[in-house]
Formats: sequence, C-alpha cells, structure tokens
Amino acid sequence: MAHATTPRLQAPTPRVALLIFTVVVIGVVLYMARGALGPFLLGLVLIYVLDPAVQFLARRRVPRALAVLIVYAVAIFAVVEGLAFLLGPVVEQVGAFITQLPQFLGALDAQIQRLTEIYRSLELPAPVREAIDGALADLDDQAGGFDPGTLLPVVRSIFSAFGAVFGLLLIPVWAFYLLKDRTQLQAAFDQALPAGWRRDTWAVLRIIERVMGRYLRALFILGLLVGVATFAGLMILGLVIDERFFQFAVLLAVIAGLAELLPIIGPILSAIPTLLLAVTIS
Repeated sequence: MAHATTPRLQAPTPRVALLIFTVVVIGVVLYMARGALGPFLLGLVLIYVLDPAVQFLARRRVPRALAVLIVYAVAIFAVVEGLAFLLGPVVEQVGAFITQLPQFLGALDAQIQRLTEIYRSLELPAPVREAIDGALADLDDQAGGFDPGTLLPVVRSIFSAFGAVFGLLLIPVWAFYLLKDRTQLQAAFDQALPAGWRRDTWAVLRIIERVMGRYLRALFILGLLVGVATFAGLMILGLVIDERFFQFAVLLAVIAGLAELLPIIGPILSAIPTLLLAVTIS
C-alpha cells in the first residue's frame, strides 16, 4: 500500500508571501539607488566599529543613549586629536612633494640611465638581450607619452572627496539612532518574522554581524599599525640614509595606512610614492 507523501515545498502563507514580496521590492529599490548608498554603507561601518564599546557600557547598566554619547565623545576626541596632529604636517608635506616632483622625476630618469648603462655592460646572450631590449623599448614608448597634466583630474577628485566628507555629517546622526534604538529595532524585526524562521534567521544574522564586525575592526587596526610602522621605518631611513625620507615621513605613513584599508590593491598603490622617493635617492 502506497503511503501518501507530504510535499517538501508548501505554498507560502499570505504573511510569508508578503514578507518575500517586501524583501524583493526592497532589493530592487536598493539596486536602483545603489549610487546613493555610499553614506549609508559608511554609517554601517561606523556602527560595526562603535557597537562593541556601546554594548560594553550597556551591559554595565549605563543607559544606552548615554553609552552611545560617551562612545561618540571618545571617538570624536580621538579623531579631532588625530587630525590636529596629522593635518598640518600632511598639508605641508603634500605641498613640498608637489614642488619637488620635477626634481624627483629628473632624478628617476638619471637612475634609469645609470641602470641602462649597467645593463649594457653585461655580457648577455643575443636572444636574451634582444628580448629585454624589445621590452624596454615598449616601456619607453609608453612612458614617453605620459603627460603630467593627466594627474590634474586625480588631484581634483581627491579634493572633491575631501569636500564630500563635509556632506556626510548626517552619518553620525543616523548611526546614533541605530545604536541607541538597536534593542527596539531588533524586537520589531523579530515580530515581523514568521515564527518558524526566527531561530535560523537570527543565527545567520549573528554570524554575519560577528564576521563583518571583526573584519572591519581588524582592518582599521591593520591600517593603524601599517601607518605607524611606515612612519617609524621612514624616520630610521631619514636618520641613516637621507633626510628626504624624514621630510615626507608623515605623508607617506598616512598614505600607507589609508591605502591598507583597500583590499589587495591598497598596499600596491601606497608603495608607489615611497618607491619613487627611494629610487630618486639611491
């Protein structure tokens, strides 16, 4: 006698169907507004970074709003002190670097000529020399077409980015209310979920929150450590080899620390100005 089998997939209830429809609509809206989501993503990063400190104070019976204000005050103090310490030297060193850029490029050309003479003095097999000469000729053709004026859009973009920072001042306000009302928001979200989905949904969200929070905090710590290590290394090189390493230590350290926040390509980009300076010196 055949036993009746219950289908594994059942028709969703009206509430589940409404929830799925809502999620799809929200996804479509977010995709259409993806160009304007940058500030909100920065706000989420801010929440991930500050939330552990808020939770630490809240567990010690500090009112959540007061805990957020305390964490904000400490964070703002740290940022202001950091900017006060770094902004002056960075602006000064950027000006000095731009002023001396033609000298750096001239010294770089001299170093290339010296290396070319060393290469020509080597006794290499004819096929190897022809292959290297062809590669160097292609590289020289590409470098010869470089116009320093092409850097101007990059410089303008950098200054535009700094100007856009002032337009993002609402991010801390938005993050403040999310941090303060986290418990109420979680309760409302929990009530909106079907009862059978709650356990698995919260398990997945906790995993995502834990992994993303640790990743972002580790990334900021790594950027800080790289910046400090770069500054210390350049200070030592400035004392031992050439004072120009010391002259641009703060600027190159800030570039290295910020670029470390970009996965994969960040360290490569941050090494370019340091290598340019090193090659022009020795």
